[in-house]
Amino acid sequence: MNAPVLRPEQSGVDQELLFQAMSDGVLSVDLDDGQIRGANQAMELITGHMLSALVGASLTTLAPENAGPHEIPFGREVVTREGLHDEVTILRADGFVASVSVRVAHAPDGHRSICIIRDTTARRMLERELITKHLALRSAHEELQGKQREISQLSARMAVVSRQALLSAVVAEVAHNINNPLAALGSSLRVLARGQASPCPDRERQRALIERCVTACDRLAKVVDELRGACRSAKPVGEAIVDLAQEAELAVAFMRDRMPVGVKLEFNTEPGLRVTARGDEIQYAVLNMLDNALHAAGPSGSVRIRVESTPEGALLVVSDSGAGIPEDLCHSIFEPFFTTKPAGSGTGLGLSMVRRMVTEHGGRVWVEAHGELGGASFFVQLPEARDE
Repeated sequence: MNAPVLRPEQSGVDQELLFQAMSDGVLSVDLDDGQIRGANQAMELITGHMLSALVGASLTTLAPENAGPHEIPFGREVVTREGLHDEVTILRADGFVASVSVRVAHAPDGHRSICIIRDTTARRMLERELITKHLALRSAHEELQGKQREISQLSARMAVVSRQALLSAVVAEVAHNINNPLAALGSSLRVLARGQASPCPDRERQRALIERCVTACDRLAKVVDELRGACRSAKPVGEAIVDLAQEAELAVAFMRDRMPVGVKLEFNTEPGLRVTARGDEIQYAVLNMLDNALHAAGPSGSVRIRVESTPEGALLVVSDSGAGIPEDLCHSIFEPFFTTKPAGSGTGLGLSMVRRMVTEHGGRVWVEAHGELGGASFFVQLPEARDE
């Protein structure tokens, strides 16, 4: 901010016009008595005082009583020192304290001071607003960082819980796979033990029971091998051409001694219907669907297993006479961890694994809410194996 340059050749009228036309306020102050000797129109806007009230008034008229720690009140201290003064406060006529910058120049005689005053109130208010917003933004940023730390800690805890849940699910599934052959093995051994006490044991029945025990032991060993293979990320055992009806009959044999006495089981199969699959996985699928059907049918219900050839491939159907499945749940029945059984009665993983295995063999699986026996019907369709 520079003081106006008044040339000697300018007339008094020209000087007065220039003096009044300046956008910055101009004061002429007597250094001896501290009175204001002159002011331009801009001073009315800055101070709110009429020119008639300013001219002849004391500097104390514009001096606020209380100034901030970094502010300089307008007064003799300012007008007696030449140069630029920033952060100067002026008391307006309405009592508002305005912020201004003042450039001071002294007349050659040393008795008069010319002060050019620029109102910086709007700029100071904007600066304070920016500082306030900056502090608020910084506080919000710190709060966000705190929330991010909380989220990270929560994510770590959730990861631990997820691993525990996954481990529980795996253990439950492995226990389920082991439990069926183990139950068949136990029931067969008990029957054999009772037969030993008989004076005339049924040799053919003993032979069938022994074969069932051997099959159950082989299945248990296979489950253990698969668990070890999963831990080693080993490749699964290769597929083979198997008889779908025969694998279904083996699965039923495992469950027969565990079925309620009053359950009516129908088994309708078409022999020689071959598919390319892993036999133990076919047995697992039948065991799972049969276990669900027995649970739904109840102790005096009916369960039907049907194996037949269709134009689309080999078809395995397990139906029950239970209450069926609500239509709106059919699309979720094969999802992991979904179960319609009471809490503690199922893991919700069996049917999802059935769908995975069937899909891996190029087949498909679906359910009808109310099938041929009134309850649910589960369908497994697999491509038939053709001779080359």
